[in-house]
Amino acid sequence: MTLWKSALVFAMGCVLLVAAPARAQSSQTGTPQGMPPMPKPGAEHELLKEDAGTWDAVVETYMQPGAPPATSKGVEVNTIGCGGLCLITDFKGEVMPGAAFHGHGMSAWDPAKKKYVGSWTDSMSTGISNGRPQ
Repeated sequence: MTLWKSALVFAMGCVLLVAAPARAQSSQTGTPQGMPPMPKPGAEHELLKEDAGTWDAVVETYMQPGAPPATSKGVEVNTIGCGGLCLITDFKGEVMPGAAFHGHGMSAWDPAKKKYVGSWTDSMSTGISNGRPQ
C-alpha cells in the first residue's frame, strides 16, 4: 500500500473512531445531541382520551331571546393525535335544517400554563377561536 493510501485509511479510521461514540449516544437516547427529550403523554392526557370516539349530537340554536330553540343533528368524531398529546375534533351537521355546518377543533394540555387549551374554527367563522375547553 502506498503512503497516500495508508494516510487516507488512517484518516478515515480516525473519523470513524470520533463519530461512532456520538452516533451511539444519539441512538441510545432517541434524540439528536443537544435536543430536549420528546414529550410523552402524561396523566393530563388521559382526560383527552375519554372524549375520543364518534358521538351523535343534538344541537339547539337559540335565534331570539325567549323563542324556542331550533334543533338539528350532527356527528362529532374525536381522535387522539400527535402521539397522544392532543384531541382532534371534526364536527359535521346542520346549524338549522338545510344549512350545513362543519367545524374543526384541537384540545391539548399546556404544561407551561398548567391548563387545557384549545382552538376551534368552523364554516360560520372567518377565524380561529382560542380558549380553554370546558
